[in-house]
Amino acid sequence: MSVVSAPPPQRLLTVFVALVAAHSLAIAVALLFFTQQAVRLGGFPGAEPPFFARQVGVFHLVVAVVYVAEYVRHRTVALLVTIKAIATAFLIGNLLLDELPWSVALSAAGDAAMALIAVLLARGARGA
Repeated sequence: MSVVSAPPPQRLLTVFVALVAAHSLAIAVALLFFTQQAVRLGGFPGAEPPFFARQVGVFHLVVAVVYVAEYVRHRTVALLVTIKAIATAFLIGNLLLDELPWSVALSAAGDAAMALIAVLLARGARGA
């Protein structure tokens, strides 16, 4: 079934997964190729050594591929929801432990929202 011929809830989920993957891919590109600028834009003083920030970039590249691969193969978002839930817990935990830049709280809220939206859209697509 193509995206165009899919029922509206399935089309919406397809677009949403693509947007979440694009978001992760954008973060990957920023951290891999513009490491210092990306880290500073997020409110951190810099990335020294840059290896760990670039490693986070590779992680975002991997999860972008996983989101799309799972969805294309199975039409499910279980891994997307799981990864976003773990990321949310990690970010909130670190916010409770340390004083961190604004971008960490925004990332936690964004990841939580993406997980919730994915769950709701998947339920709607299953019901269609």
